[in-house]
Amino acid sequence: MPAGESYRDAWRRFVEEHLATLTYHDWEFLEKRMNYSSIVCDKFRSILHTYPNVVGVGVSLKVRNNEIATTPCIVVFVRRKLKPEFLPKAIPEVVEGIPTDVIEAGVPVLRHYIRPYPPRPVPPGYSIGHIKVTAGTLGCLVRDRITKEILILSNNHVMANFNNASIGDPIVQPGPYDGGKHPADTIAILFRFKQIAQRGNTVDAAVARPIKPNVVTPSIAGGIGIPTGVRRVNTVGIYVQKAGRTTQHTTGIVVAYNASIYPLNWPGLGNVEFLQCIVTTGMSAGGDSGSLLLDFNKRAVGFLFAAMEIDGKDVVTYHNDIINVQNELNVNVLTK
Repeated sequence: MPAGESYRDAWRRFVEEHLATLTYHDWEFLEKRMNYSSIVCDKFRSILHTYPNVVGVGVSLKVRNNEIATTPCIVVFVRRKLKPEFLPKAIPEVVEGIPTDVIEAGVPVLRHYIRPYPPRPVPPGYSIGHIKVTAGTLGCLVRDRITKEILILSNNHVMANFNNASIGDPIVQPGPYDGGKHPADTIAILFRFKQIAQRGNTVDAAVARPIKPNVVTPSIAGGIGIPTGVRRVNTVGIYVQKAGRTTQHTTGIVVAYNASIYPLNWPGLGNVEFLQCIVTTGMSAGGDSGSLLLDFNKRAVGFLFAAMEIDGKDVVTYHNDIINVQNELNVNVLTK
């Protein structure tokens, strides 16, 4: 069984068979321990990223014999597992009383690159892109906190051409890879984006202004509809969903939070780092970047931008925290 499938199955069994059996006191103890694990994770994150093969570090629950245990840990994602004798230094088994857990996740990749042309207005979940990129996903509609106007949200690497765009550039739907051309398919112009640096990034995000009000709709494709709210994720075991350009409507489980990803190749910059990420079981493919991540109550929680893959398939998928996205771009997700 592929690594991503076995990891996803282990989490599914845990959520469906064991999570509901935990008492209030079990959860209270678990959350206190995970909060402490998060503090330790932040303290030792940069050190753990210096170990060979390490591509991600976060807070999770430990996997034992392909089963999820109720043991908070610092999860360390590696490109591939190697025997200790083949490593110049081995990842410590315990850090300040918190166990580590090494998960083979593969290579970090951005999720850029169909669905047919949708009718107008365009719902989130469909192909979109800057005129000089391939294609990503229209995530959702947002409201600017200052001007109060409605904007569309996707990634920097989808709508701002990896930092290389100019405000006012055309955004086409579908994305160029899917046949979109300017001016016939232009639905918006680039309005604002978060510049990506080599270190310390928390969001890969951009917003664009629709060329007319009725060109987009807030109701997300795949039967999701309009988001009902926004929440911050600071635990694991939550069922989540998204609608994306390539894999369309998929579901997953939150397996880690307060997670980093490094090194992630960013065209023009080389290796970049992202922090404060949400990690789910694999639920994407190239072109799904920009998808809004929601819980099963349709509350927005994250914003898909990358994954770690083996043989072209997600082991885990990485998302920016939607609260960070809102604050960095000075917008609010449009909700019911």
